[in-house]
Amino acid sequence: MNKNFQKKSGFTLVELLIVISIIMILVTVGMMSYANAQKVGRDAKRKADLKQVQSALEMFRADNGFYPKDTSGNISSTLAGPLATSPKIYIQILPSDPNKTTYNYYYSNADGGVTYKLCSALENLNDPDKDASCGNNCGGQCNYVVYNP
Repeated sequence: MNKNFQKKSGFTLVELLIVISIIMILVTVGMMSYANAQKVGRDAKRKADLKQVQSALEMFRADNGFYPKDTSGNISSTLAGPLATSPKIYIQILPSDPNKTTYNYYYSNADGGVTYKLCSALENLNDPDKDASCGNNCGGQCNYVVYNP
């Protein structure tokens, strides 16, 4: 035998492939969790925004005796006059959906100012506050609704 022969140490190709595969799986799971956390965060903002508009509508009703009249529409166009620019400002800026390109907030008042409905679409389909009864009444893709108290 050759006395200068030394055993070389290192990783085999199979070991490297296994480690790379495990890292890829962990990255994929992490990305999925991050995307889901973003959806939940946007849904929480939607709920808070609609509660804020609900508070402004209740203040408007307390002063005027009725809710702003409109059949239905995007809140930024429907409620801008009565809530944000009337002699008394009930809300400084009407909120807009965090994902403006896909979703909107809707206001529906079909009974002449007695009741109202604020609608939005939640991205997390497993959300416990999801309301299947909202249907297509508020802009087509509604699954979360806030009614007047």
